[in-house]
Amino acid sequence: MTVSSSNNRDDYAGNGSTTSFAVTFRFLQNSDVKATIRDSSGGETLQVETTNYTLTGAGDAGGGTLVMLVAPPTGETLTILRDVPATQETDYVENDEFPAESHEDALDKLTMLVQQQAEDSTRHMGFSETVSDATGSAVELSQDKTQRADKLLGFDSAGNLVTKTTFDQGSVDQAVFDKRYGPIFATVAAMVAVSPVSIDGVVVTLVAGMTVETQGRTTVGDGGGAKYLVVASQAADELGDHTNANGTVSVLQVSGTVNVIKYGVVEGGSIDVSAAYQAAADSGLELFTPPGDYLFSSEVTITNQGQRIRGSGWGSVAGGATARLLTTTDIKTFKVTGNFVFIEGFFFDNTASTMSAPHVHFAGDAFSSIDRCRLQAVENFTALGGGILIDDGAGGIGGSVALINNINISHGTVTVKRSDVHIKNSWLWANSRPFVVRGSGAVGNLVMEGCDLLPPQTLVAGRKAAVYLDGAMSAPRLLGCNFDGNVLLSTGSGLLAENGIINLLVSGCFGFGHNEDCIIVDSCIAPIVSGNTFTNNNTSEDGSTDITLRDTFAQLLERPLIQGNAFTQTAVLSGTAGPAVKLVATTNRNGVRIIDNTIHQPGAGGGYTDIEIDLEDGAFASTQVGSLAGNRGARTHYMNSGTQTIAIDDTFETVNYGVTMAYAPRPDQINLSFASTANGVNDWRFNSAGLPTTAAMGLGFAATHAAFDLYWEINL
Repeated sequence: MTVSSSNNRDDYAGNGSTTSFAVTFRFLQNSDVKATIRDSSGGETLQVETTNYTLTGAGDAGGGTLVMLVAPPTGETLTILRDVPATQETDYVENDEFPAESHEDALDKLTMLVQQQAEDSTRHMGFSETVSDATGSAVELSQDKTQRADKLLGFDSAGNLVTKTTFDQGSVDQAVFDKRYGPIFATVAAMVAVSPVSIDGVVVTLVAGMTVETQGRTTVGDGGGAKYLVVASQAADELGDHTNANGTVSVLQVSGTVNVIKYGVVEGGSIDVSAAYQAAADSGLELFTPPGDYLFSSEVTITNQGQRIRGSGWGSVAGGATARLLTTTDIKTFKVTGNFVFIEGFFFDNTASTMSAPHVHFAGDAFSSIDRCRLQAVENFTALGGGILIDDGAGGIGGSVALINNINISHGTVTVKRSDVHIKNSWLWANSRPFVVRGSGAVGNLVMEGCDLLPPQTLVAGRKAAVYLDGAMSAPRLLGCNFDGNVLLSTGSGLLAENGIINLLVSGCFGFGHNEDCIIVDSCIAPIVSGNTFTNNNTSEDGSTDITLRDTFAQLLERPLIQGNAFTQTAVLSGTAGPAVKLVATTNRNGVRIIDNTIHQPGAGGGYTDIEIDLEDGAFASTQVGSLAGNRGARTHYMNSGTQTIAIDDTFETVNYGVTMAYAPRPDQINLSFASTANGVNDWRFNSAGLPTTAAMGLGFAATHAAFDLYWEINL
């Protein structure tokens, strides 16, 4: 039988359903057929007869059929190949008749072997038939595997096949992929200083269009290794781009997240990196700053939208895993004018004795954030700098949204002059320099949430508070914050809100250890202080309070609500502590409500002395309506009107419960209405000095003592 076709393979694409495949070439026996499955990733699996497939048609002129037991799925390829062993199995016996059939089969097998060899050679690299010198030593290797190890296959200057070694270690130190294109240098200095360079005895010149690479900026492995495109002569900043010895320029090629070392930002804290960092920021790419100290002598302006500036972490001390950005003069480190800029993972450290500039200045128009950073300045009793400034870039009001999250500020400030600023989970330690969140003009929706706030020790510009809010702000909210007075280390207040703030909300906060008024609300509209806990404030400053309401500005103190707070006072270190809540005597207020608060002062020798809620003389001398109701405490409440003092002694459970108050123009008139009992549960006292006449009171009582029921009403 003849071999009439030169084909010796079939390829089929799987579809997940077809199992029967034609074998279009002749084969003598089943073992002469090899079936292989190639998957979509290039992996190959040899199939086994009876295990993976069955085969029929051995010896037939038209071939046969291969049936897979499992249909090859889509994406896989079935290759059926004739694979005849190179053996001769036909035996010719002397003097026998000529075995024509077996002789023809032997010839067919030889033909099949030739076809098999020809098919295999088409898948190998080779020289064109017109190349006459590709013979002998020109295409032979004499090295054994030990001599060939870790070398590249190439051609020498005569065109003979050789194995290549490494570059000259004096200038470059990595194996060459292509000796004329893409050389790799140890450092930038090696790249710019060596051109042309000898590589395995072949001169390579840096020319336009060539791509080169370095293994480090100043030393191998320092993080500054990069790729460069060589271009003809052009301006180079010698930071990202470099002028080579032959006048060409190597232009830095970067993408994705870029290590700032590639731009020449040098770690150590002694070399100014301002220009190098500015060049990195101008790339607009995400930047990474590895651990180390970096010295800045001028600010870096970040102008690109959506840029992320990332450090290795802020740490607890300088060095280690900390990316420490060091300034020694009164300058900003970063000024952000681009929108949607994100800064994270730095330790900003200014060592100047006086600092008025912020560490970071957000001056863009849209959302930006700073996260997981520490900002520190030198202890100073007069300068108001360091920290973060958020404004329109020219000191005015502008921008929209900013997020400050997981920030640690020591001896610095946060100044806010834009709307929708959210400060979360941050530790703000003013110590000798006041921490200030201040808004002026149309600033709205400031939120401070989950922050630990320590007041300053000193007075700066008349504002001594951990948080200072002023101006026509709208809806500032302090939620779940800790006003930590630190007892003797700090003497300022926790919060001072004044001069026209609208809809202030302080809720879920904890005030502890303040030596001055913990919270002061001054001339604000509809402020709410609700659901907070105050413990051991008023510790060493005479007359200080937990909450003070007043109106020292022209703006009305309107509809303040002090509700549902808990006050505890266990000790006074020195002096005489003031009350839990104090309403300062003024005339410019409306609708004061002090309701449903709990005042607790266990034990002797501590507490709010004789006063828990203090309404100063004239505090309720307006015609406006307010209320003092539902409060519970253990000691005396004073309500003063004009020259008349009303003192209320009661039990812990029933402090002025159900009290309502209204006002008339005449503070010397007091009218009481109540239901009287004789059980003495509550002991309401009017001090004898200056008590109104019986007619003025509306009812006659002795000036010394009278017992009444739980409900009482006062109309002044």
